[in-house]
Amino acid sequence: MKKILFTVGLWCLALCVQAAGHISRLRAELQDSRSDYVFVVAHRGDWRHAPENSVAAIKGAADMGVDMVEIDIQRTKDGGFVLMHDGSIDRTTEGKGNVADYTVGELKRFRLRRA
Repeated sequence: MKKILFTVGLWCLALCVQAAGHISRLRAELQDSRSDYVFVVAHRGDWRHAPENSVAAIKGAADMGVDMVEIDIQRTKDGGFVLMHDGSIDRTTEGKGNVADYTVGELKRFRLRRA
């Protein structure tokens, strides 16, 4: 069991180091005014295969190898933050109303739907 945990730990560490290196390279490209690198950005994640701005959409975009994911943040009634493009939850959830009129806990009761 210890060997398995050690192996999993090493694997996670390797992924973190790889991600940090990738982020550093992207940052350098972004800051280089002579760079001709074309960034691939997924707007609201991979919304074709999961509800927009959802964890599944962000993970799907990362799995496709995009460089960045553009997300939208809205503030809730209790001062929390949620990923939501619109100020209203009507289009993307089974609920109705504005994000600012709900607490995070209340919003968690609604299910996301595909756009």
